[in-house]
Amino acid sequence: MKLSTVLQTTSLEARTAFLAHELTHLNDDLNGLLGDMTGRVCYEAETRAFVNEANLWSMLFGSQGKANADPIEAQENSKMWRSLDSHFADLVVRTTGTYVRQCGAD
Repeated sequence: MKLSTVLQTTSLEARTAFLAHELTHLNDDLNGLLGDMTGRVCYEAETRAFVNEANLWSMLFGSQGKANADPIEAQENSKMWRSLDSHFADLVVRTTGTYVRQCGAD
């Protein structure tokens, strides 16, 4: 596995948060939670991943996020502020074009 060039330019903490998101999907898959990864199951999986990513970022930097953040870290700050509330995270996932295309109809 190779980390994207963009992620190689940011902090270890930002890379770790990204991997926490992806490891949530692996854990879901190993526990049989992904099914066919469409509709409700897909949205729930993405919401869990964003909430886990946000929780890690919050544990690292607190509710204010990382100060003097690079562009990737600033995205992590924004994701954290949106995703700590799982209901809001679900709304974001369900209204973001990428996830609507990926998950399809609920």
